[in-house]
Amino acid sequence: MGDFLQPCVQIEIRSVIQFLRHQKKTIAEIHRLICEIYGENTIDIRNVRRWCQMFDEEKSSVMDEARSGRPSSSRTSNNVSRIDALIRKDRRIRISDLARRLNISVGSVSQIVYDQLRYRKTAAR
Repeated sequence: MGDFLQPCVQIEIRSVIQFLRHQKKTIAEIHRLICEIYGENTIDIRNVRRWCQMFDEEKSSVMDEARSGRPSSSRTSNNVSRIDALIRKDRRIRISDLARRLNISVGSVSQIVYDQLRYRKTAAR
């Protein structure tokens, strides 16, 4: 299932897969029915097969399980407040200077400055 689907639609489709699997439908039948209802670009047969196997192994939840790994922390409220404080202290500070001082990526700093804090310019030189 692609990342382009909203999480609620993903859960809905998984619920349909679970229901149809309990109705003893084959993987091909389930895929065909989902494509009829949700469209051709919704889910591929490989993912239908994967979810059917999980449901056959007594998995009952249609939610994604928590994944291990490093969580994204660059856009936390702590970073937003730190960036805001630095900009208020020195209105001529550059994005690259903020990124270097806070040890986060330039892209994350830009996103915070422009999208979250809604500042229009920083250090226009």
